[in-house]
Amino acid sequence: MPHTSTTATTRGVVVCPSITISDRNVALNAGLSSQDLRRYLLYWDRIAYAYPNGFGKPNLDALQDLAYLEQEGLLSLHDTHVTTLDIGTPEVPSPQHLSEASDALFTNQEPTEQNPTGLVVLGTPMSAWRDMIYFAPHRAAQELERGHNSLWSVAQTSSDYVFAGGAPRNAAVLEAVLLGALPVPCEDVPLDDILEFRLARQSELLRLRHAIDQLRDRALRAEDTHRAFATSRDELAIALHELRRALAAQHTRVFFSTLKLYLDLSDNKLATTLIAAIGASGLGFPLEMGAAVGLGVSTALTFAARLVNRPPPLPGELRDFLYLYDVHRHWPSHDRSGR
Repeated sequence: MPHTSTTATTRGVVVCPSITISDRNVALNAGLSSQDLRRYLLYWDRIAYAYPNGFGKPNLDALQDLAYLEQEGLLSLHDTHVTTLDIGTPEVPSPQHLSEASDALFTNQEPTEQNPTGLVVLGTPMSAWRDMIYFAPHRAAQELERGHNSLWSVAQTSSDYVFAGGAPRNAAVLEAVLLGALPVPCEDVPLDDILEFRLARQSELLRLRHAIDQLRDRALRAEDTHRAFATSRDELAIALHELRRALAAQHTRVFFSTLKLYLDLSDNKLATTLIAAIGASGLGFPLEMGAAVGLGVSTALTFAARLVNRPPPLPGELRDFLYLYDVHRHWPSHDRSGR
């Protein structure tokens, strides 16, 4: 039985390794957690894993779930060429592929403000590798869209979205937050169960996807911002409620996650009007889902207009949000029946 969606356009998500740098310590996770894997698998048709210049490639011999999804054609790995010029630091030597390296792989130097770890990989400071890692999925998304009937978005899992780049280049973004409302399969849910759910309950998943698309379109075109966002709240609440009921009917154990979406407004003619209407303090609309699923949080849809460091430029076809999945979980304490 095929695992693909029957929709005309494939919707994919591009992810990358995660890296944390603290003082002289570096933590690199070249893979996907069980939680992230199930989240992406439920909500996207395809998963692309991008990494820069051979650095951070997952070891599929050790990561059986990723290997299985690659064999099924649902996961692809993308060794993406990125230079330090791409992230705005031309003074740093451009990296080479691991197979082409003639210098030592790792060297230690004196820590600096720009490279607090002092670690240099292939002649490039670890701090630059961090930005190249988070730049890679943006470039991969552009390449994946060329000549294919597909739309690709970029996602991360953390508390704050990492916009890769050198010197600050302010951009106006719309931040939309679904607080504690997105159901995510638990780590013990088999991948095959999620794939079967995708086929059996495609209408519920498509309804949520459509509601998010409409949110984006209304944000860019609405003359009455407050009314447009209130309508989006209602459509998202209905879509999420139906999806939760479908998951409960399939006896799929879930927790609830916060989803943040970022839309670049810099080139939109309504950006100034939208920022003036929303402002950094934002607008909030209760979703009234918390009590329905037994959560101890107030579920809501909120909007805020912010200035951030500009993300890498995206082509016109990439009109989707950047997705940030919060690391916090909300567990239902009762009403697991989905009613």
